[in-house]
Amino acid sequence: MTWQPAQTPFVPGDNAVKGGPGSGGKPNAPLYVCRVYDNNALLPGKWVEGECNYVNDAGKEDTSKTYEVATGPAEWRNFDGNIGALVPGGYLVDGTHLYICRKQISYFGNKGYQPGFLVNGKCHIPYGVDNVEGPPFDALYNVVSAPSQAGQEGQGGSAEVAPGPARPHGILISFMGGTAAIEGTVTVTNGATNSKVTKPLPPNSTSQQCMEIVQQAAFQAGLQIQAQPDGGLRVFGTNNMVNVTQASISVSQF
Repeated sequence: MTWQPAQTPFVPGDNAVKGGPGSGGKPNAPLYVCRVYDNNALLPGKWVEGECNYVNDAGKEDTSKTYEVATGPAEWRNFDGNIGALVPGGYLVDGTHLYICRKQISYFGNKGYQPGFLVNGKCHIPYGVDNVEGPPFDALYNVVSAPSQAGQEGQGGSAEVAPGPARPHGILISFMGGTAAIEGTVTVTNGATNSKVTKPLPPNSTSQQCMEIVQQAAFQAGLQIQAQPDGGLRVFGTNNMVNVTQASISVSQF
């Protein structure tokens, strides 16, 4: 799944990820998944009539005419508490990862499926205010190809694999050490668009703090990333680059 830059009056195409159907002002509205960069945070929300509606830092539903729309293969499944296979959606000001969720809500009547962002096991849905919903709800998962039924039956020859997205490639980043008394920098380059984002690494930052800043820079550069259990970071795509000063970093291909 990728994120497509857009501006009002953009209308998503057939490959956009639908969060609905919603039943608010317009019954059966598709409510495509979108996200907005606002006050140093990247916040997933819902596309409504050309704009992206999201929860702002005041806990209210806000709109933006400049945003990104989720496109490509992904699937809604019941959230089971495991975030490892979820589609990365954005981050809060403090670097906390956000994912994408949806739930049927009742706000003066049934409003159908309404998408929002997932953090700390709760689904935050923009509908007038920040509607915070607990499980059960759906979350957006990466699509993984699986063996076809014919292949599993084994009628001779090797098993076939059902059509699916190509195995992603990219770089794996990990910090060996943070900054010392001197401020450093990180520059992330999107190999597909040549977009560059540079951020400072404050003095005496830990490895974890440096990684959070790298994650923010990668999101702003339009890259898809996935945090690893060991503290590393996968950056998907080819020809992407991460350059760091005043901190020790390891970069390898996967």
